[in-house]
Amino acid sequence: MYITPRQSRPWGLCRIYAAFNVNTLLGMNQPSLSQRLETHLGPGYQVTGELGHGGFGVVYLVGDKAQQRYLAVKVIRQELMDSPTIIERFRREIGYASKLDHPNIIPVVFSADENDLLYYAMPRARGKPLSKHLRQRGKLPLDEALNILLQVAKGLAHAHGRGVIHRDVKPANIMIETTGKVSILDFGVAKALSKDGGTLTSSGQLLGSPEYMSPEQA
Repeated sequence: MYITPRQSRPWGLCRIYAAFNVNTLLGMNQPSLSQRLETHLGPGYQVTGELGHGGFGVVYLVGDKAQQRYLAVKVIRQELMDSPTIIERFRREIGYASKLDHPNIIPVVFSADENDLLYYAMPRARGKPLSKHLRQRGKLPLDEALNILLQVAKGLAHAHGRGVIHRDVKPANIMIETTGKVSILDFGVAKALSKDGGTLTSSGQLLGSPEYMSPEQA
């Protein structure tokens, strides 16, 4: 640490004090995203850890004390709250997922968009992504592979019937639960169908995972 001469020490202390207050004003003492989420959820919930994170969201494991269950709560990262594009995409994700009610799609329990927080809660699925399952097992038996595909197809058919196209179906977005049920996750880049069968999103955008896209999309 820099020590000023004796005659200038008071001024040096003033500079240190001023720097401390500037840092405080810049947010060094602000609560973390998980703390803000827990405060907003209220005393009936407790954030117990992080389940994962993606391009613009963080998923926390949250205990629901009243229902004695765990939820997965996806919240947009604080530094991205100034991006209208990302906020709109996240709101669309909530809206699309909220329209769907099917055993093979993870449902939305509740959501919130206030006090500079944007998030939604889902039941915590106990299991592992199909991507991890494939890494561990390798090539699957035909009957198991067909069972997974059938459940995914049923979930996607329901979504299409409600006018929603997922657009990012891949092993990482398919959950194999411990009960054997297969659930579709993450409608973050989904799009809606218009009444004439067209889409309501702009053209020319490459959204999704290129390695799992059809050739005409990639």
